[in-house]
Amino acid sequence: MVRIIVEELPAAGRRWEGQVNVELAADQDADGLAVREPVRYELAVSRRGSTVSVEGHIEARVEAACSRCGHRFEIPVDRDFKSMFVTAETRETDRAAELDADDLDLDYYQGGVIDGLQILVEEILLEVPMKTLCAEDCKGLCATCGANLNRTDCDCDADVDPRWASLKGLRDQL
Repeated sequence: MVRIIVEELPAAGRRWEGQVNVELAADQDADGLAVREPVRYELAVSRRGSTVSVEGHIEARVEAACSRCGHRFEIPVDRDFKSMFVTAETRETDRAAELDADDLDLDYYQGGVIDGLQILVEEILLEVPMKTLCAEDCKGLCATCGANLNRTDCDCDADVDPRWASLKGLRDQL
């Protein structure tokens, strides 16, 4: 995969494109996500001093579990992005400065190397919604029997929290 060695970047910058297999680890907040086929990517990298600019595009298909019913489904990822990288030493000198909108895409690198694969993983995770739904109108699972309410109706009586029981009669009157 792409290893961006800052000192070896030519003045005109450098471009990479291709496909790579990506695995999302649990420590990357990728709970239940999986990339099932190679990720297509294009990267244009340039630098000015120790500041590195990475512009790119990724295409991927991410498999996720629905937050309501648990059904596995695919989320297409088709994303343009731009990130700026500065040395880790810069973080120490900028610690007291306030962040502005341009700093939201700012990241740090150490040892003169930027991991291109890590950039792709981060961009994929940014594209996937925090609450993944197989459909906007997903009904989820029955809290009593666990039936998928998108596929079947169940005859379970929902347990009513006793604190809300008096409101149930009011609903029936409306």
